[in-house]
Amino acid sequence: MLSCFPETIFGGLSRLRVLRIGNFSEELDSFPYLNSIQDLSSLESLTINGGWRSRIKYLPDQFQRLTALNSLSIWHFKGVEALPEWLGDLASLQTLKLQFCMNLKYLPTATAMQRLSKLRKLEIRDCPFLVKIVPRGVALSGPRFLISQTYKYFGWLAPLLLWPFWSEVLAVLGRVLWGMPVGMG
Repeated sequence: MLSCFPETIFGGLSRLRVLRIGNFSEELDSFPYLNSIQDLSSLESLTINGGWRSRIKYLPDQFQRLTALNSLSIWHFKGVEALPEWLGDLASLQTLKLQFCMNLKYLPTATAMQRLSKLRKLEIRDCPFLVKIVPRGVALSGPRFLISQTYKYFGWLAPLLLWPFWSEVLAVLGRVLWGMPVGMG
């Protein structure tokens, strides 16, 4: 298992558009060395998956330099309690997905979130503290943000969420089960 990234791992990949990294060692309590990620000037979609046993507590500051990013998915970071304020500096961000972040309690401040003028979808799944703070189906600042509680009673469906087709099917199923119009979100 890779415990840290070579310093220049992303140096020659400036045209990379999609990146998925994850399943970090449970021995790590901070993010591996990622300074060269800022060289990914064309990166549009980033998925980071801490893994079921991740103890990482903070997202790396280098992510704030990914100015072309329009989709950010954060999965399985049980050590993260708050999203950083710099998240509001990702001006191109259209979709933010937070999934299985069991101890996540705080989004960035309202001021930081308002700077995300292009954000169209905020999806929160299986982040129990955030669901308690923002009730299911409540829209924040108009239709741009929709907080949805997910398959709390259908945990056995979680592996299907890894497949885009089934993720969409289950999203529709979730909206129907929770009494939300299918066209929302």
